[in-house]
Amino acid sequence: MLLPVHEVPSSLKLDPSGSRETLEVFSAPSMGNVSKTQACSLLGGTSWITATGIGSGSFAQNDYTDSYGNMFAQEVDAFRGDNATATMTQLEHVFTECKSFKITQSGSSFTEGLSWKSLPGVGDQALKAVISSPELDGGTTLVAVRVGNLIATTLDNDQNNTGSAGVALAERLTKNLH
Repeated sequence: MLLPVHEVPSSLKLDPSGSRETLEVFSAPSMGNVSKTQACSLLGGTSWITATGIGSGSFAQNDYTDSYGNMFAQEVDAFRGDNATATMTQLEHVFTECKSFKITQSGSSFTEGLSWKSLPGVGDQALKAVISSPELDGGTTLVAVRVGNLIATTLDNDQNNTGSAGVALAERLTKNLH
């Protein structure tokens, strides 16, 4: 279901260390409490959906990077019962809680701001969040799209801009879920 390499910007190369999947395993449902500090911190990682504390039954993910630190990461998670819907509700909560938070990068502390909105007409439910800081260039665009019991998430970290590329890639990935 993941986007193939030819659909990802050619400046980015597949990072084999960021490719993981559960294969044929469908794990038991899991729920956990994630503190605000932990959740906000997890939003900076490629498997940022874990910020909700709701574990999926199975997943596949891979990452694409370049030598400048730009990245596109994609993941598809399959959930049991109504856990996909609960995950999207929890993501709204996490995005609201993480409106402003601190990160440490290369030994320096920065304040990040997060703004989010729904993306109508994309899947059964979709959310877009943009994380940026006045002290840092570019930003990170997170997109989560639910189609039934599947959720596709993307992370687009670009030093030059935020927004459109990550959303377009998430929309293409969503087509693979139908």
